Amino acid sequence: MRTDGSVPVAIDDQCAQALSSGADMFDTIGLGYTLLSFNSDNEAEATFTAAAAAQDLPFTMIADTSEGACDAYDAFYVLVRPDLFVAWASDTLEAKSDAILARALGG
Repeated sequence: MRTDGSVPVAIDDQCAQALSSGADMFDTIGLGYTLLSFNSDNEAEATFTAAAAAQDLPFTMIADTSEGACDAYDAFYVLVRPDLFVAWASDTLEAKSDAILARALGG
């Protein structure tokens, strides 16, 4: 389920896996933008959080080790829009987080 943001993909039941804590992903995703990180990269997570704060975006960061969710998205990082569409997904953060967020916002 990769997407570069050009064609958003809706989260369906197959992708809404339980998190490693047992929590339901739909219950955990915030009301704004949410970054799902299945890579335990604290620096990347901090960079996204700072970029969202700089753009005054409501933002939730979910760091998880669920292999099922990572496999369902086929990516280590997944940015979810407030309408539960995947705006961007990748295994790397080669692009800057502020540029990824700007693209998700339509910029």
